[in-house]
Amino acid sequence: MAAARDPRGGRPALAAAIFAAAISLATPAAAQGSARPDSSAAEDSLRAVSPADSLGTVHVDSETGAPFRVWRVANPRYRPRVAGAGVLATPLVNRLRALDQVHAQIVHRGAGPASRLTQWDLSFGETYRNQDAIGAAASGEVTPFGSSLRALRMEGRRGALSGALGDMPSITIERVASLNRLRGGVVRLDAAPRRAALTAWGGGPTPLPRRPTPRLGVGGIHAQGVRVGNASGSFALVGFGRGAVHPLIPAGATPPDSLAGRGGEMYAGVRGRLPLGSLGVHLAAQQHDLDGRSAVAAREMVEWNFVTPEAALFLSEERAGGHTRIIGTEGLTRAAHREDRWNLQMRPFRGRAETHLTGVVRGGGEATLASQTIQIGASGNLGASPWYSGADYVWDWRALTGIEERRLTLHAGGVAGGGRAVSARLERTTNDAGRNALLLGGEASLPAGRGVRVALEPRVSWDGGVLRQADAATHVTWPLTWCAARVTATLAVGAVREEAFRGSLREASVAIAFAPRFRDRAELEVRSLNEGSSHEIETTASYDLTAQRYQGSGDWFSSRDSSRIDVVVARSGNGTGVRDVLVSLDGKDLRFTDEDGVAHFDRVPPGVHVVAIEEKSLPRAFEVVGATRVFVTVERGVPTDVARFIIARPERRIQFLPGGN
Repeated sequence: MAAARDPRGGRPALAAAIFAAAISLATPAAAQGSARPDSSAAEDSLRAVSPADSLGTVHVDSETGAPFRVWRVANPRYRPRVAGAGVLATPLVNRLRALDQVHAQIVHRGAGPASRLTQWDLSFGETYRNQDAIGAAASGEVTPFGSSLRALRMEGRRGALSGALGDMPSITIERVASLNRLRGGVVRLDAAPRRAALTAWGGGPTPLPRRPTPRLGVGGIHAQGVRVGNASGSFALVGFGRGAVHPLIPAGATPPDSLAGRGGEMYAGVRGRLPLGSLGVHLAAQQHDLDGRSAVAAREMVEWNFVTPEAALFLSEERAGGHTRIIGTEGLTRAAHREDRWNLQMRPFRGRAETHLTGVVRGGGEATLASQTIQIGASGNLGASPWYSGADYVWDWRALTGIEERRLTLHAGGVAGGGRAVSARLERTTNDAGRNALLLGGEASLPAGRGVRVALEPRVSWDGGVLRQADAATHVTWPLTWCAARVTATLAVGAVREEAFRGSLREASVAIAFAPRFRDRAELEVRSLNEGSSHEIETTASYDLTAQRYQGSGDWFSSRDSSRIDVVVARSGNGTGVRDVLVSLDGKDLRFTDEDGVAHFDRVPPGVHVVAIEEKSLPRAFEVVGATRVFVTVERGVPTDVARFIIARPERRIQFLPGGN
């Protein structure tokens, strides 16, 4: 134990040291007022006096009047006792060991005993300081027929090696395979950050309650991010097989293409930058006997992407042989013989106007996805005002219906300060079946003070010159800053000619989102849906918890609508969502993004659709990074990709020329 020195003469002040030790022994017991054993109290109060410590208290010597300083040094053998902490509290001592994450969600829907359905989802995991992690996830449902476990997965990561066992989330292997319900195993090896990665997988489809499970098996390896000069290459080798249909399964419950067989596919692709944009080339070869005899098929795809501040261009073409299959856990479907896509957009007048031409032609293969769509349009600001207007013309043909449809849309709107946004549109739709429909609608998002926002969505439609339907929806968002919560209420009413235009409540919902702790998020939503003769009540509750665990201390959920398209608008860099941005689906359905920068389109028919963002509704001085229109493919029972738009301020560059003044 070091002794205190008198600052006047530099000699040890034994009296001061004894006095300081007495104070340090007596103070904790008096302050805590506890009746712990003497040994614990002594340990809890043990201190050494040293001039080398940086914390001290100034006292005055009663005899000389000169101050002396008492320095306290913690006993290195002492470990403070930590009271037991629950899940919602973490001790503020010791070194951080890991972050624990827990997600729980439950959805209950139905209006009667026979239609009740409860789905639940639970996942939890732990991430350590060195980025190693372990986790588990499970989901299930409860119906009037009983309870069932739909998915169960264990996963972990140690260094560059990671893996999972059980029911996997969606896995996409380049242009080769789309594994949406894989029950098996996945192992991944990452060579280094931003370097090549090797993935191996294998398994079969995850069974679904009350639905026949295809007798399929698939496995393979995939290498991606392999550097080939200035380009990046990907390689894959996949094997697949299908068993004979069980004789007890009805013939109508299986697709016509159900012969037993097996095969394999080899894929190679490369992407690289060119002086003008980037180029990607993909080649694949298959051999299988799923058609009753051995067949060889090939597939190729070339895509080119070019983006500048004034223009964005995307072109792709894909060709496949007649026997080519798309590998998936839902089935081994026939690939399209031809699929061409193009997306051209020009932004003249420094971005105050835009023109676009998009289209897709898909033929052969799966008949329900064969389509031809062309969209052309333009929009721009009205002078220097915040108001804008535009027009779109769409020609569409779907093999599912075999009907050509033509749609002309005129739209106008404005975005003012304070987040005020208003839009209106007039749409006329005709087709070969004699349909002649007219739609007049609008949307407005307005602030109402104290952070409250009100959104209005009126709509009136005519068919054959006769008024058919009128709807109106109101959304109110109210942030409760005093409890870190947000309340959103929705009320939608409508009337149709078949019911003599008697007004009825179509939808009513109340949602509460709050943050009990800094990193946690909880949500509760109650919805009442009334569509014609059916009435349904849906309740959703979820909680996401993140807790810090210290040393020494102790989406698999299926969406409510498989044909939903989610749109996300986020800022470049920090990735925060942008609210009140106008997005559209096929130029006819429009939405404003919510507080998190997310918009949803429900009950979208299968096929290829175009999701677009209206740049005039972006915050001032922001623009979209890349194209403002993307293609989204919707298939029944298959999770739909998220349409994501990134916005940023234009980059300004100054070039200094040699010899300049």
